[in-house]
Formats: sequence, C-alpha cells, structure tokens
Amino acid sequence: MEQNIFWDKKLTQEEAKKILANSKHDRFSEIAALLLSRTNNLKLIFSEYLTKEIFCQQWKRIKPEMRKNKWGDQRIDYWDQVQKTLYKQIGQTIAIRKKKELPTDSEFSDIARVLRGERKKQEITQKALAKKAGISQQTVSHIESGIGDVSLGSLKKVSKVLNLEFKISPIS
Repeated sequence: MEQNIFWDKKLTQEEAKKILANSKHDRFSEIAALLLSRTNNLKLIFSEYLTKEIFCQQWKRIKPEMRKNKWGDQRIDYWDQVQKTLYKQIGQTIAIRKKKELPTDSEFSDIARVLRGERKKQEITQKALAKKAGISQQTVSHIESGIGDVSLGSLKKVSKVLNLEFKISPIS
C-alpha cells in the first residue's frame, strides 16, 4: 500500500490530486511545495499529481512556498533544474514569463562585485561560503554574477559570513 505523502495535513491523496489539478486553488502552492519537498520521484509526481505544464507554469509560485517553509536549498535547486529541463522540452507549447535580467550597470551589479571581491580577498570558495551561510553554491554564484531574483535573506546571510554590514538607508 502506498504511503500518504500528505498525512500531516489530514488530506487524502485524492484530495491532494484535486487541489494540484487546479492551479487557481488557494492551497495549490502549499500542497505542491509539500509534495516536491517530500519526494523527488519524477515518475510519481508527473503521473499522479502534476502535469509537467502546470509544474513549469507554477514553479515561480511553488518555489517561494518551499523557501518560506525552510525546505532545503538543495531540494529547491533540484526542482529548479527539473523546471529548466522540462521548459526546454515543452517550453514552446506553454506560456511562461521569462526571468528579467538586470542591466549590467544596476546597483545589484555593484553589490555583486563587492561580495565577490570580499570573498576572494578572504580566500573563501563559493562552496565554503555557501555552506557557512546555509545556502546553495548555486545561490552564491547567482549573487556574484549579478543575476536578479536573489532573496534579501540570502544577501544578508552572505554579508554576515563575510563580515560585511548589510544596510539600507534613505537617499540623501
């Protein structure tokens, strides 16, 4: 007999399937995040719970729910890669907003340059910095390359490990 992945939510697997079939359901992101945090069995997920199209379209809603519930960055990175791979396969047939890239002269690029410079000055690898900060190496790489869509929490963690003050102040 199959174990109910949603045992602690007092939700049957059939109820979960109904919720996950409707991306507009108010519990969709919560249940999808729970499912993805508890199994990485692609065959099970995409044959029983989610279509690949819904997963790709809704990943940007599911991911913050996983972060909010403190699921591991490694699990989130895994699902990021699954989404990118699936999008390459089926992306032409579904509508997904593209991630906005920040211009190279943005303030974020300046922050990235400072953090990368300080890490190198302290002779710390991205992997070691990630481990000390409790985030993934991929997140450190995104921060240092100036790629947008990095959480404020991740920036604060990296700054703390590098003994840098993270401060926002009014423009004078």
